[in-house]
Amino acid sequence: MQTGLYGWITEADVLTPEGPDLDQTHADYIAVGTPGKATPDQHMRLVDAARVLCEDRGAEAVILGGTDLFVVFDQETPNYPVIDSAEVHMDAIVAMASN
Repeated sequence: MQTGLYGWITEADVLTPEGPDLDQTHADYIAVGTPGKATPDQHMRLVDAARVLCEDRGAEAVILGGTDLFVVFDQETPNYPVIDSAEVHMDAIVAMASN
C-alpha cells in the first residue's frame, strides 16, 4: 500500500490508511489470505478502512490491490466504487487470450 501499487499508478493520488490503521489493515489482509475468508472483526475493520478513505479523506474509489480482498468485499454494496484487481487481471487475461 505504501508504494502506490509499486509506483505504477501515476495518474492519481493514492491514499492509504495511516499509522496504526495501516498496520492493522495489512495484518487483516495477510490473515484473510490463508483461510480465504474474513472473520467478522476483520471484515468490519477492512470495510471501515475503505469507508474512511472515501468519506473522510476524499478517495473517489477503493482499489482492492490484493486479489484475496474479494472475500471481504464480495457481499458488500458500499457507497463508493470498488475496483477489484482480481477482476481486472481476469479481464486482461481473457482479452489477451481472445486476440
